[in-house]
Amino acid sequence: MFPKKQKKRKARNYRFDPPKKVNGYTPCLNESCFFTEMPAERCAVHHVYFGNDRKKSETWGMKVYLVPHWHLDTKHSVHMNIETDRLVKRFAQKEFERMYDHEFFIEIFGQENDVL
Repeated sequence: MFPKKQKKRKARNYRFDPPKKVNGYTPCLNESCFFTEMPAERCAVHHVYFGNDRKKSETWGMKVYLVPHWHLDTKHSVHMNIETDRLVKRFAQKEFERMYDHEFFIEIFGQENDVL
């Protein structure tokens, strides 16, 4: 009958701060399509980690620009091909570790993506 009170989530304290938002959005890891270098205006934003980790991808900037062909449309796109998805995840992990460190990546995302 009565509306339930919303529970406030406690903000988690990390060793590092997430990247600053620009115009309300966290910047992507690349400035153009990851595969074709097409300008970002013609690209879709792909969250590298999706599902339960999508919010973490948004917070920590684990996003890349992809043209629709490489995002959803073909059998080689990241949502259809595991090898393409792993390639993008390896790139994102390297970039994250370049900005922060490996232990912090594991602390946030809890997994490793065969970087070597």
